Amino acid sequence: MRVQIRRRGGWRNRWRSVCAASFLACALAAAAGPPAAGRYLAQMCVAVPNVEPTCGRAEIEWRTADRAVLRISDVAYGLRLRTSQLDVVLKQGAMQIDGFTAIYEWDGPTLRFFDADKNVRYEVRSEAPMMARPKGPAATPPTPVR
Repeated sequence: MRVQIRRRGGWRNRWRSVCAASFLACALAAAAGPPAAGRYLAQMCVAVPNVEPTCGRAEIEWRTADRAVLRISDVAYGLRLRTSQLDVVLKQGAMQIDGFTAIYEWDGPTLRFFDADKNVRYEVRSEAPMMARPKGPAATPPTPVR
């Protein structure tokens, strides 16, 4: 009968790997949250029960760490993050279409929230920052037609 002999420090190595894994998990959790203020390309996914999620491109402008405006065409989602809840105001132009409060969570750069009244799940992922648009007239004005 053969008996396997443990190497010295076997449990110590496991303990170190557990500590390293928990440190990495804490570091990743700390990285979760809104990006710096600015405009970003984003992807928004909307899911209802028994149907595959529908995803599309959007623009999100993070004004502060707790306020953002998500735009899809002419529809704007005003987002206000509180300690444990998210206030959402949906507008088309100047008209408010809907508004609700939801519990939210961060998963890395992805904001997830759920509208319990309508049973709709949302995911918004901030992606690449958008380049600043130049303000004022173009560098070379158009030539007049004669």
